[in-house]
Amino acid sequence: MLEYLQIGVCTMIRINNKRRNYPREDILAELSHEMDLQHYDITEEPEGYLVLTLDISFLEEHIYEFMKKQYSYIVDCTVEETEYALRCIKTAVQTGTVQALADSQELPYFKSNKMIKYMELPKYRDFMLMDYRLITYFKQGKMSLESYDDILLFLEKMIKLQAEEYPLVNNVRIMVG
Repeated sequence: MLEYLQIGVCTMIRINNKRRNYPREDILAELSHEMDLQHYDITEEPEGYLVLTLDISFLEEHIYEFMKKQYSYIVDCTVEETEYALRCIKTAVQTGTVQALADSQELPYFKSNKMIKYMELPKYRDFMLMDYRLITYFKQGKMSLESYDDILLFLEKMIKLQAEEYPLVNNVRIMVG
């Protein structure tokens, strides 16, 4: 099956724990191996979902400088496209509309997207279904990958080497879908 490789800042994770009802701490402990959860607000919905939402002030504080750096790595993006996108992002930060800008799908390298992924819970020998909401800034495809989790984890770790300069990088996810 052919899928797209997508890289983006994770703004929300919705975890279906209705049927299993595993302890919240166990789920969060496992997820914390994959990403930094300190800037997420964590709530539980009555329907049995655990919801992690990226703190909007953290996103708005760091998204412009982070995207400025990421755009410098995107080969397909022209100078004009980059400058326009950065102006739009800067305006969105100033007006508190960063998520709305991504939702508008106006910019080719700054789009809201939803992905589904399973997370393994070794303690229970089980998997949890997770819905991710990302602001995707890189999408390439279509590609065929039989087993891609290791390469995606490697790429995430490489991106996260920039964490000292760009704290938002700890909220990046790479997915195929």
